[in-house]
Order: sequence, then structure tokens, then C-alpha cells
Amino acid sequence: MIKLPPLLLIISAASVGAFVDPSGFSNVDRFVKDVSPRIKHSLQAVDIGTKDTPTVETSQSPFANFDYEAQWYPVTWARDLQENDPTKVTVFDVDYVVSKTADGEIICMEDKCAHKGAALSQGRVSGNGKNFQCAYHGWSFDGKSGECTEIPQLVKADGSSTQIPSRACGKAVPAQIHQEMVWIF
Repeated sequence: MIKLPPLLLIISAASVGAFVDPSGFSNVDRFVKDVSPRIKHSLQAVDIGTKDTPTVETSQSPFANFDYEAQWYPVTWARDLQENDPTKVTVFDVDYVVSKTADGEIICMEDKCAHKGAALSQGRVSGNGKNFQCAYHGWSFDGKSGECTEIPQLVKADGSSTQIPSRACGKAVPAQIHQEMVWIF
């Protein structure tokens, strides 16, 4: 059982049209001066339910603890995905990029580059066909793990590369084809 708090009735100045005129007095001030004491009292908070507050029975909904984000969702037909072509899909207002590799495997990530937040779906699939490459600065991310595999700006003049920072990774999402549909988790 949940005990309800006392009900308060509050009439605000806005509910009676409080607009300030150039003289600095509001219409409420003028209204209060000219009305009876009974109406003046109603402009203040009035406690109308402090004694014997009713209780309400509540039942737990079977879906109260259901996690909508921890489910598989169909996002597109498998036949509509082109090989090595990033495609944007949206589930619950979150954008994802999905692609089909040469061997028919599905890779999926959130559609946001870890560098500047550009859409990975505007880029391309690079490397061995399993990396999403951002069109903005060319960062590449493994489609299965989200790990950053290449940052072109880190290549030294001698051709060697420095270590990629661990925080430069995207969020990979499990994906699969089932019943000719692409599903993401």
C-alpha cells in the first residue's frame, strides 16, 4: 500500500491573470485589494486533506522491470543489405550502422564515430570488409568489437604508427540474420 500525501490546493498568481503594468503593480495586487477576505484566503496554499489520508492499493505490472534495451530487434531485411555498404537503422531513437561482409556475416555498431561523433553510416566499410571507416577523419573501427583499428593521423613520417588510445573505441552491437531478417541486440 502507498500512503498518499495530503492534497494541497494552490492558486497561483498566474491563474488569475497576473500581468505587470507600467506602474509596477500587478493585476493580482489590485484584485486582492478589492475582493473579500474569503477570496484573499483562497490565494494561499490550503491544506484540504491532512486527516485520514486515503491509501491506494497498487499492483506490480508484469512489465515494470522489463528492459526494452536488452532485447533482439529486427531492423531490416537481409536481402536489402548490400555487401560492404554501411546502412543506417534506428531503434528507440538510437542510430546504428549495419553492414554485410563478403562472407555474409553481419556487423553492427552505434552510428557515431568516437572521435567527433560523425555518422559512420556516411563512411564506408574498409580493411578486410569488417571495419567501419568514418568519412570525416578516416578512423576505422572493428564492426564486431568496436575497437579502433586505425587512426590515419597517428602515422609517423617513417610509416610506423603510434599506439591507438584505449578510449578511442566505438560501441559494437551483436547482430545476426534470422528468418531472413537482420536482428540487433
